[in-house]
Amino acid sequence: MKSYSLFIIGLLILISDIVGAQSKIIASYGNSDPITEPRYNKIEGSPYQFEVWLPGKIHHIEGEIIDHPLVNYNAENGKIEIKDKNGAVTIINEVVYHKVELMDNGKTYTFVNRVRTGDISYYKAIYRGEKLSFLEKMEKEIQKESSVDYSAFKYIGKFNKKSTTYILQDGQLSEVFRGKKKILDFFDSNALAKYVKAEKLNFKRNEDLAKAFKYMEENPNN
Repeated sequence: MKSYSLFIIGLLILISDIVGAQSKIIASYGNSDPITEPRYNKIEGSPYQFEVWLPGKIHHIEGEIIDHPLVNYNAENGKIEIKDKNGAVTIINEVVYHKVELMDNGKTYTFVNRVRTGDISYYKAIYRGEKLSFLEKMEKEIQKESSVDYSAFKYIGKFNKKSTTYILQDGQLSEVFRGKKKILDFFDSNALAKYVKAEKLNFKRNEDLAKAFKYMEENPNN
């Protein structure tokens, strides 16, 4: 009985935290009301980057950090969204929230905006330094397809996923394919090439890619 009571108390605390966090979040302009109606019920696949909603930390430009248990990146609209205990979704305000961290089994995925003047769209940061960053933007466009039902002609859509990677250097954003040769060609650095070879870095792994960018940022003249 005691264990059951502790479980109920814990559940009530979790629900209270979700409601409290949701009420603190400033919604995106034009989307102030939580979204309760299905938006993608006739579209095959998911608009979200992650299969499940993850706990996250939402960073305000003035320094406040808000914890929320259910956060995801919507690759169809390019927004960060949060969900409450009833399933209602709120699009957070990208003007006031410049960074969002999502936690998944010990890994942290960081989304940032304001990577250049006037750009408030979110990018996933594979590496984020003061003068050098490697960023990824996932987009999921809806491709409409026609199919014939027994009684009516209707449109059914599906998500087409596209991922683009960028190097941000000294405020300049350049689209660069995520491949060892393309990245090494971009920097044109013999020292970086030797470092990558010596450390046996695999650019398919985020950790190894981040090591290469950290080396380049710390040794810009090599």
